[in-house]
Amino acid sequence: MGTRYTSSAVLAAVLVVLCAVLCLWDPAMVAGPFYVGCTLVASLTMVTVPLARGARPRSVWLVEALSGLCLILVAVVAVCRLTPAWMGPVSLLDVLYVGSYLALITWLALVARELGGGSRRGAFVDAVTVSVGMGLTQWCIVLAPALGGTELRESIVRAVYPALDVLLVALVVHLRLRLRRPVVAVRWLFAGLTMQLLVDTAYAYVGVSIVSEAPRLAVGYLFSYLFLALASSHPSVVEITIPPLVSGPPRRTGRPTAVVFVAILPVILCTMSPASGTADLAVRTLLVTVLLGLLFHRLTTMMTALTLAEEESHHRATHDFLTGLTNRAALVEGLASRTRADARRGTTTAVVFLDCDDFKRVNDTWGHHAGNTLLRDIARRVPEVLGPDDVFARNGGDEFVVVSSVADEAEARALADRVRRVFDTPLRILPGRVHSVTPSMGVALCPPGATRGAEDLLHRADAAMYEAKQRGRGRVVLFDDDLEERTHTEQAVGDRLGRVIDDDPFDVAFQPIFSRPVGGRLVGWEALARWHDEELGEVRPDVFVEVAEQLGLVSVLGGSVLRRACATLAELRRLLGDDHLSVSVNVSPTHLLDPTLRDLVEDAVESAGLPRSALRLEVTETTLVDSGPQVRALLGGLRGSGVRIVLDDFGTGYASLATLRRLSIDGVKVDRSLVASLGSDPQARDQLGAVLALIRSLGVHDIVAEGVETEEEARVLDELGAPAVQGWLYGRGRLVDDVLAEARAHAVTVQAHAANAATTAVTAAPVTEPTSATSAFPEAAGPVGGTGITPGAPRTTDVGADAAEDTDHAPGPAGDTETGGTTPTADA
Repeated sequence: MGTRYTSSAVLAAVLVVLCAVLCLWDPAMVAGPFYVGCTLVASLTMVTVPLARGARPRSVWLVEALSGLCLILVAVVAVCRLTPAWMGPVSLLDVLYVGSYLALITWLALVARELGGGSRRGAFVDAVTVSVGMGLTQWCIVLAPALGGTELRESIVRAVYPALDVLLVALVVHLRLRLRRPVVAVRWLFAGLTMQLLVDTAYAYVGVSIVSEAPRLAVGYLFSYLFLALASSHPSVVEITIPPLVSGPPRRTGRPTAVVFVAILPVILCTMSPASGTADLAVRTLLVTVLLGLLFHRLTTMMTALTLAEEESHHRATHDFLTGLTNRAALVEGLASRTRADARRGTTTAVVFLDCDDFKRVNDTWGHHAGNTLLRDIARRVPEVLGPDDVFARNGGDEFVVVSSVADEAEARALADRVRRVFDTPLRILPGRVHSVTPSMGVALCPPGATRGAEDLLHRADAAMYEAKQRGRGRVVLFDDDLEERTHTEQAVGDRLGRVIDDDPFDVAFQPIFSRPVGGRLVGWEALARWHDEELGEVRPDVFVEVAEQLGLVSVLGGSVLRRACATLAELRRLLGDDHLSVSVNVSPTHLLDPTLRDLVEDAVESAGLPRSALRLEVTETTLVDSGPQVRALLGGLRGSGVRIVLDDFGTGYASLATLRRLSIDGVKVDRSLVASLGSDPQARDQLGAVLALIRSLGVHDIVAEGVETEEEARVLDELGAPAVQGWLYGRGRLVDDVLAEARAHAVTVQAHAANAATTAVTAAPVTEPTSATSAFPEAAGPVGGTGITPGAPRTTDVGADAAEDTDHAPGPAGDTETGGTTPTADA
């Protein structure tokens, strides 16, 4: 198609040049078949080719065809040698020519509307302003001197053509800027209209109005028609009405400045050149008036647009794009102003920090579009329960903030409760689908007289929200003194932990596990993380483990405990001569997401020289139920290699019978909450027996009951047939150095007894070597050894709490208890 077009264009150019030569050689030929034929071919091309090439929309291109039709009628009048009808100075040919111009102007305006991407009205006004300015310049410099003695109406008619040409050229330039890409057809169009402008200006200058009065100037029209025909027939003509692919605001072109300059300069020229008569003065007055009116309109429009743009820019800078709510930057600024205003009025500023529970599951299940729809629904509903002066802002993600002025704490709680009730109705996530979401909310107050910055208030409310998630989600927690103290502690721990983590500052404690509640033997230990810092002293495990997760250091902590536990177990197995002893190590949900965990486990076991079955990894039921494919594959691979996977804290989460059937586990640890009520709740025995029967029915017989503190609890567990137990009754967690020292002492004692038995031949009764590790640790034997820890002994400072929270602030396990104590200890 491109080759055919090039050949046709070359042939047309040759014919036009030939016709032009003939016209210059013999002007009488102008009215002949050569000139009329060129005009008809060009006009027919404008009418038929764009539509034949599939240019759309048809309604727009029919207007362009109307322009060509007017030129065809001009040619028909010339061919038939019809005598033009005159209406004063205006002839039929003037009407047809002007009609062709107006059709082209209308077509270009319609094309600009199809392209969009800017202010169509402003662009059209600019084009008209430029045209009037250029027309005024032409009149003052070219036309007025040549038309000094003519009538006003004739002068106006002769000046109309150049003015319309200027408007057409301006509209084509505007079209090129709108397209934002080069289009060959537009270039030919610009060339044809520019040539037409030059020829019309020349005609007006020499004092003629129709082609027949100046044949040689008609050569310019031949080239103008050629360029218009090339534009209409080029394959790219269909691209003229296709909007540009580039999105976003139009490029700045400096057009307003140029328009003002083009409008003012002709006015200056008009005032500097003297008028040549009444007609000249009338035309100048008319054009200057129109030009100044257009200029005033444009300047007013520009100022209005600048004001609107400034307002829009401010709105974008202070509001969230997705929900339309106030964003965090504006929230911080507004909150600072609100606290100062409330302090002057003697009222309290309340900040409610809201986070959607399990929002990640919405995105993972239905996609981010569903999550965005849910957020927009929240942004629509919550303001309905707020006061007119309350602020509802999006902090980011699925977090929102309410700021309100309240009288007291009770009013703040009532506000949070109103917001919480909004979520009682399921939220829309997709067309025809809703989803129930619970909000965890934290409330922070700034009473009169308190000096708290905006960031401090938001941090307090955020900490309270996080605490709400810790307590079970869907709750409202007020930031109080206890929470403030804990927050400050966590900050201090975080600062210190970041500085000393590379020095491996952690210790490991071992708490014993026995095979039976009464008369059992030692079968292993649970490894518990401990940290005694030079500056902070004894740091609770629930604090430093949680902070390590927040700082992304839990893998370092877990790796340290895991390697130390395996090395210690290997030494204990050697000293005690028992290859059946095992060690249990807790793995936090965050550590399970570490892709290097499997390599770490295998390296720790192999470095210690242990069989993999000697290591038991404890994970909570919440972690197993909520885990994704990555975690399940990791645990499955470890279990397949021989490492035992134990479900920890069973009874505190929401694992159902179906869930337990689906999970790949080797053992279960029953949470101490099911054991602690044995001495007070008459139904506790039956409930615990049902739990043990349920676990056994699934083929899991490796069961450990945690938190055994009293002999009564041990007796009941023994009657229920609990396979293994752990708790303060049997021993607290002791640092591994102490455990190893005692094991070495026990090994020496055993060797001494064996040597004494070999050298004493007349002993009344042979010395029996202890058959279990229990007798080697009488202070940890509890009721089994006879001299164990007294039930109800006071809790010591080595007791802490696990912190194993998921990434969505979800409440993790209460932690692995140093069983027998009421405070949880640290997962590693």
